[in-house]
Amino acid sequence: MNCNSKSRVVSVIIVNFNSGGLLTQCVRSVLASTISVKVHVIDNASIDDSLLMLQQAFTLDEPVQIIKNTQNLGFAQAANLALPHTTGQYLLFLNPDCLIRPDTLAQFVSVMEKNLQAGMAGCLVRNPDGSEQAGCRRSVPSPWRTMVRIFHLDKLFPHSKRFKNFVLTSQPLPTEPVEIEGISGACMFVRRTALDVV
Repeated sequence: MNCNSKSRVVSVIIVNFNSGGLLTQCVRSVLASTISVKVHVIDNASIDDSLLMLQQAFTLDEPVQIIKNTQNLGFAQAANLALPHTTGQYLLFLNPDCLIRPDTLAQFVSVMEKNLQAGMAGCLVRNPDGSEQAGCRRSVPSPWRTMVRIFHLDKLFPHSKRFKNFVLTSQPLPTEPVEIEGISGACMFVRRTALDVV
């Protein structure tokens, strides 16, 4: 799938803080996407060499913008600094320790275009050993659901709907996109119009 239309460009926002070589690996995986991307790296005053490695790895004509903060602003405030520079119809908020496959963004776009009511999408986020990360699929962690998880009540009452864990990794992976209450903040694909409404 090839998208050269400016409106179809995906703006990828990566907030960095001392991510070392992982940042460069992350950006490299994004730039290998099968659709057009523009990468916005916001650095929260890193003291390691992550930015230096990134700058050495890519030429000036690469679609990579770097915004350097003089202090650690945290994720949300730093990510918001990139928004005025983005042009994509879709935005991907991606942690610097995440690697995506070349077709990941194209699959996100395809799912969002088939589900026009969806404002945000997540995906299967795996640990280095291939297992699913706990925050990948979840329900909203209400006080009751949190207590169930802390005290492992879901294991004591495995067939009770009342004692369900809010982390859904024990359930089979869906074979098609499904509506879900919570996704991982490590990889959030957002429709720009939904973000504008918020």
